[in-house]
Amino acid sequence: MSLGVAAPGYGDEKDEEGIKKFLKDNGYTYPVLMDTEAELFDAYGIYSYPTTFMIDRDGNVFGYASGQLSEDTMKSIIDQTRKGVRN
Repeated sequence: MSLGVAAPGYGDEKDEEGIKKFLKDNGYTYPVLMDTEAELFDAYGIYSYPTTFMIDRDGNVFGYASGQLSEDTMKSIIDQTRKGVRN
């Protein structure tokens, strides 16, 4: 399952309406939470966009990657997270 988190107005981020338009215009269909106070970004030290966190079935952070990922890399990360084994 994928879940996005956006921080409207944080850094160079667009406002909430701009983020929603971007998601719609680019065909993103997974849920995106709006972190209007950027609390998660601060708590997890996120300064690169996008940053992808892999969370295992038990809710533990398995790993993370900063920056844009290719489809092959994303599939590999998902597979590793599901198996609980890093390649």
